[in-house]
Parts: sequence; C-alpha cells; structure tokens
Amino acid sequence: MYKPSIGKYISAIYRQQSIVVNHLLHDFSFGSSHYLFLINIHTHEGINLKELGKLVMIDRANTTRAVKKLEADGLVIALADETDKRNRKLYLTDKGKQIMPNLRTKLSEVSTVLTKDMTDEEIKQLESLLIKLSGNVQDALKDIKEENAHGND
Repeated sequence: MYKPSIGKYISAIYRQQSIVVNHLLHDFSFGSSHYLFLINIHTHEGINLKELGKLVMIDRANTTRAVKKLEADGLVIALADETDKRNRKLYLTDKGKQIMPNLRTKLSEVSTVLTKDMTDEEIKQLESLLIKLSGNVQDALKDIKEENAHGND
C-alpha cells in the first residue's frame, strides 16, 4: 500500500502558511500563532485557559504565554471567576474588539490563498480529511501519555 510522507506536506504547509499569515498580519502587534487565541476568546467570551488550550489544541504552558502577551498588548483581559477565584475568564478588551473585523478579513485572505483553484466540494473534502488526521494524531498523543503514565508506575 502506498504511504506518502503526509507529515512532510503538513510541515511545509504549516511553515509556509505561517509566513503568509505573518505577512498579512504585519500591522498587528502579535505573531501568527496569537490570532488563534484572539479569535477563540472573541468567539467564546469568558473561556478559561484550560478550555482555550483544548480548543486551539495547544498545551497549557504555550496557551498561558500567548494570553500573557495578548494581555500585555492590551487586547485581552483575564478576570477572576466569581465562583472560583483561581479560575480566570478571558475577554477581549475594547482594543481587542476593535481589531477583530480587520483580523477576520486578513484571515479570510489566508484561506483564499490556501484554497485557490479548489472547488467547494474539494474544500469540504479536505476539511473532513484534516479533521480525521487531527483526530488520529490526538489519539496517538493520548496513547503516548497513557504509556508514559504507566511507565512511571
């Protein structure tokens, strides 16, 4: 059975897409990974760090670092949860909300670049396949974590 090096293409697409995103977002104060957090905080106001990390599929340490950068830039504010003061809920500031329309336009341009010359059906099929790939990798990561946990017994 033919097994192409899918990882090679995913890696190349990620690196090259990051360059395109950084170019399109050069007017913003953040890099190519930070927009994921802004979009998801905007979409899920009041989300906490743990939920945000799961949503964007980035570990807690990197999620915390990214949110701190966005807070320092005045785009995000973290407020203590009324029921659990240790839990911080995330919201966009007015400054963060003001950049969202322009940010979404720029990200739409990235999608246009990525899907150039593709039909709607091909785009839907690609999305479905990428979701499968992501699920497969997440399953493998769970297995690795379980192996590591049992190996430390």
